[in-house]
Amino acid sequence: MGGGNFLIINDLRKNQLKIEHEAIEYQLPVYKIDDTPLLVNGEIILRPLPGISPQQIIQFADDQIEFVKAGIYKNLYFKIKSGVDVFAISNKIYESGLVEWCHPDMVLPVETSNDPLYPQQYYLNNTGQNSGTNNIDINAPEAWAITTGCDQIRVAVLDDGVEDHEDLAGRVLGGFTPTNPVNGNGRPEGVNIVDQSGNCVGRVGHGIACAGILGASHNNSIGIRGVAPNAQIVPVNIFTPARTAGSIAEGINWAWNPAMGNADILSNSWNYVIPPGTIQPIEIDVISTAIADAMALGRLRNGVRLGCVVVFSSGNYNPRNGCIAPPPSRGCFNGIPFRQGCLV
Repeated sequence: MGGGNFLIINDLRKNQLKIEHEAIEYQLPVYKIDDTPLLVNGEIILRPLPGISPQQIIQFADDQIEFVKAGIYKNLYFKIKSGVDVFAISNKIYESGLVEWCHPDMVLPVETSNDPLYPQQYYLNNTGQNSGTNNIDINAPEAWAITTGCDQIRVAVLDDGVEDHEDLAGRVLGGFTPTNPVNGNGRPEGVNIVDQSGNCVGRVGHGIACAGILGASHNNSIGIRGVAPNAQIVPVNIFTPARTAGSIAEGINWAWNPAMGNADILSNSWNYVIPPGTIQPIEIDVISTAIADAMALGRLRNGVRLGCVVVFSSGNYNPRNGCIAPPPSRGCFNGIPFRQGCLV
């Protein structure tokens, strides 16, 4: 996990490979919140209080952890030593008075929403298609009559990557892939989306679809119309096999950081994988903090931090009641369209 090889064993009694085998570095359990599996990966993430160094954390932990790296914004990553209980040491550090928060890093199941094709884009201009109610939409044509947007606005698309598509007219900028920071550049990796076990779980393309809805060019005889056809697209690929909660947070932190992605808006059309009927989203400190930091510290203009606009989809799954996107932060927008009578 976290880029390495791992095995998931459902029943230890059926396991023929001894835990003491030389090929096994450490063993860690799989936990579930409701039916959502959380696979800890032997690392912990924390945010130290001002003035606290990594060495002070290590000393407090009785040298049971090793420093791995500093994250993009304030977060520190440590690896537990063999035989150490990752939850026990995380709790010990959390209660130490040295940190704002601390928890194990984990392989985090996430899923994208399934966006409709242009003929079904009732949210732009609802004419009653698909048995919808006429004019229940975002009034896109009316907005375009006033403005089609500004080419100085940068929108970060946090998804499975955005390619340099002709309908985006050269407006896909340099991006970021947290698990491949040197060569990833926010572009899609391959054709298929694979999970941590190497199984194909979908096709790459959701990110470019979202970017098209955001910023596809108008009147060019190609594809669809985007809401803001002059916007600059900043791709951040968070859907790689080695993704963890920490890497997703790194993507968010890179996107808002004025010295890096420098985005004005963060667009997120993904959510944690949670069981049908679950209303309360899972809160994970490293991701929640990254979202809050984006809204408070992004959009640096003339020395003033105005804060980014952060938008999440609420999900396209009718059997699930309520919002299933991750952010618990106030001020984070969720869009929930209904064809029959309202847009919230």
